[in-house]
Amino acid sequence: MIRTTMTPPRLGASLTAVSLAACAAVTGCSRPDNAPGPMEETDHSVMRTGQASDYDIKAALNEVIRGVETDFEDYEIRAGVAVADSTGAVQVGLRGEEPTWSTVKVPIAIAALRDGASSDLVDLAIKESDNDAAYALWSHVGWNEGDAGQAVKKLLAEYDSRGELEEPFGYSTWLLKDQAVFGSHLPCIPEAEYVYEVMDQIVAWQDNGLDKLPDTRAKGGWGLSEEDNSYTHRQLGVRDTGSGGSVGLAIEVTMPGVSAEQAIPALNVLAAGVDRVVTEALDAGTLKPVEECEPKPTSATSSVSSAATATGARSSVTMTSGASSSTASTRTSVR
Repeated sequence: MIRTTMTPPRLGASLTAVSLAACAAVTGCSRPDNAPGPMEETDHSVMRTGQASDYDIKAALNEVIRGVETDFEDYEIRAGVAVADSTGAVQVGLRGEEPTWSTVKVPIAIAALRDGASSDLVDLAIKESDNDAAYALWSHVGWNEGDAGQAVKKLLAEYDSRGELEEPFGYSTWLLKDQAVFGSHLPCIPEAEYVYEVMDQIVAWQDNGLDKLPDTRAKGGWGLSEEDNSYTHRQLGVRDTGSGGSVGLAIEVTMPGVSAEQAIPALNVLAAGVDRVVTEALDAGTLKPVEECEPKPTSATSSVSSAATATGARSSVTMTSGASSSTASTRTSVR
C-alpha cells in the first residue's frame, strides 16, 4: 500500500564497473546499440521556444554538450540531454538509444504501487537501486497484470511517453526525450507520490548528477555493454520550479568501458550545465512548466489480491543490496 502520510497535491542514483558476466543477466541488460546519436534532432515534440522569448534553449544545451565532450575528450565521452515542459520536449546530443538500466525502475515502481506493492520494495529499488527489490516489483506487476512490460508501457503512454520494455527490464529502450516527458508529469501521477518522494532520498554514494542539484530529484542507471564494452550512465529527473510546476529532465554520458571511472565527473558537469540552461529558460519564459494535474485512468486491481502478492514478493527478497537467492545468480548486479 502507498504510504498515506505524505502531502498529496504536488509531491514533495549501482555499479562502479562490473564484469561482463555480471552484466549479462537480469536487471536489465539487453544488447545495446551504443553508436553515438546525432548531435541534434528535431521532431514533432520540439518545444515552441519563440513564443515567449528569444532564448534558444536548444543552442544553449548544445553548448553544454560540446563543453562536456571537449572537457572529457581524452576519455571519448559523448553526452545527451532532453528537457520537457508542458509544450513538448527538446533533445540534443545522444538520443538515449542505449539501455535504460535502472532509470526504468521509476515507472516499474509506480506500476507496482498501482497494484498494491510494498513501499519497502520501492525504498530499496529507488533509494538503493537494489535489483532484487526491483525484480520483485516487476514480478508483482506481471502477476497482477499478466504482462509487466505491457503494463509499464501503458503507464508511460498515459503520460505521453513511449518505451519498449524488455526482459531483463534494464535492457529496455526509453529515449531521453520520452523520459523527460514522463518526468515532467511525475508529480501529477497519483500512484507516483511515494516514488517521487524517495527519488529525493537516494543513498549518498549514488547522489550525483541531477540528484545533487537544488530543487531536483532523480534516479540513475548505469551499466557496461556486453557487446562492445561501452559504459553508459543516465539519469531521469524532475526539476521543481518552485511555483507549483515541474520540468522533466533526462541526461546520459557514454564512454569506453576503460573510462567508466570518468562517468560521474562528466555527469556532474553535464547536470550543472543543464541546470543553468533550465534556470535561464525559466527566467526568460521560454520553458512552460507542467502545472495542471489532470486525472488519468489507472489499471489498479483489487487491494486484497495485490496485498497478498506483495507479501509473497517480500518473502522472496532480502532487504539488502546483495544477491540472496538462487534467482539472483541469474540476474546482473548492474544498476
